[in-house]
Amino acid sequence: GRPRCSGSGPKKLQRARGPVWSLSVGVGRKSVNGPLLDPRRSAWRLLQWSWPAFLSALFDDDAAVTSNATVLVKSPKFLEKLMKILQTSSKSTLLNYLGYRVMCALAVFLPSKAHFLAKLHWDRRYGYGELPERWRVCLRTVDAVMRLTTHALHFENYVKKNSQNFRNHLSKFGGVVSALTSFFKDYSKSHMDDYALCNYRLGKLRLESFAPNISKALNLDATIYDSIPLVEDGNALEGYYVARSHVSRSSWDAAISGAGDLGWKRSVFDLACTYNPTVNSFELPLSLFHEPFFYNDDTLPFDDPRVTFRIGRELAKVCPQNGIVYDPDRDHAVWQEPPGNASIADDAKCLIEQYSNITVPELNMTMDGMSTLPENILDNIVLPPLYEAYREAHSSSLKEHTIHHIDGTAFNQVFFLSYALGLCENMDKGALRDLLLEGRSSPAKYRVNVPLQNFNKFGKIFGCPPGTPMNPLRKCTVWMKHD
Repeated sequence: GRPRCSGSGPKKLQRARGPVWSLSVGVGRKSVNGPLLDPRRSAWRLLQWSWPAFLSALFDDDAAVTSNATVLVKSPKFLEKLMKILQTSSKSTLLNYLGYRVMCALAVFLPSKAHFLAKLHWDRRYGYGELPERWRVCLRTVDAVMRLTTHALHFENYVKKNSQNFRNHLSKFGGVVSALTSFFKDYSKSHMDDYALCNYRLGKLRLESFAPNISKALNLDATIYDSIPLVEDGNALEGYYVARSHVSRSSWDAAISGAGDLGWKRSVFDLACTYNPTVNSFELPLSLFHEPFFYNDDTLPFDDPRVTFRIGRELAKVCPQNGIVYDPDRDHAVWQEPPGNASIADDAKCLIEQYSNITVPELNMTMDGMSTLPENILDNIVLPPLYEAYREAHSSSLKEHTIHHIDGTAFNQVFFLSYALGLCENMDKGALRDLLLEGRSSPAKYRVNVPLQNFNKFGKIFGCPPGTPMNPLRKCTVWMKHD
């Protein structure tokens, strides 16, 4: 039941593929521009080829190609066919399925001896067997060949689409601001020196959006995508964050200026919002709202925690009195213990001990709870208010939901599932060792699990008995108790 780019596979998927193979194989064997086997030139030669003819054939003549970057599906039968195959009416699912077909068609153009060829081809030994069948559109391979298709299918349509829909995302941002405002207010009487300043900043915060400049993107996209390491087998979500992190502010600024390393930092946290304390502005990368998952339309709340976590975590920097001071020169948060506040000091001490007692089994190394404290505080502080914001936003839907292939999942559990899946990654030992030695932040696994261990409602909702790993008897709460 898994997709193959060659050989046997689901018959209905083969029928949907149509004449794509014959077209792409023919072009790969003989081209007016010569063999497409040079890894340094293959992307550009492809882009010089007739995209309208290629896309028309790719979509089985069910699409009208109006330009090199615009494809309009014109056949109702084509859409019905895809919806039936994918069992959904979601437009984002259909677009990602088209991306899978693009990936298959372009595979034959890749250089046979290039170092990345083995990872780009679909390997029958791995089939993402842990993923449900309806998620068979492989994100890893789609993102891997994005460097070949980004001119015609990614940047222009992506920027245009998300710019038009940006207003639809403001409700999520507003909900997070409201939740954090209430959260700060709850513990301000005993734990915060100047709640009024935090409240003022949140109220006057200037919201901005960020998307790559299209003219600059045309010159940089191949370089950026070439620098993205391919995702290890079995971790489809990571491919999404690898690619999207390069259309976030920090990576894009480095690319435009030509400074810094375009290579991925090996963390899903690279996809982040940006708060500028100097002008009190908050920047949302439009890439944050590019859906990574294929859901049925009834499960859209599954997307909220992934987005709101990144918003809320950056918004926590608005309030320096909570012990965190954002240092723009060092590009990360630093811990500054407020004088005369024993409660904050006790909470910080608890977190330091908790993280310092964690041993990373892959390397038999312990984490530095002190140097990672600022980031650990941010990870722990945002979870409770975001959970309440999620419940309030979907109060009309507080009922039992069933997500495909996750039978009997309660609505309240959806928040934690999305939160955890949105931050999963597969880091190799070398990158993991560098992260631990740098001491700036904890590995993603512990940035997810430890805040959940400290959040009482998680253990109750999932029925974790007291004293078990995800519901320890000793919890570290950040400046307030969460029942």
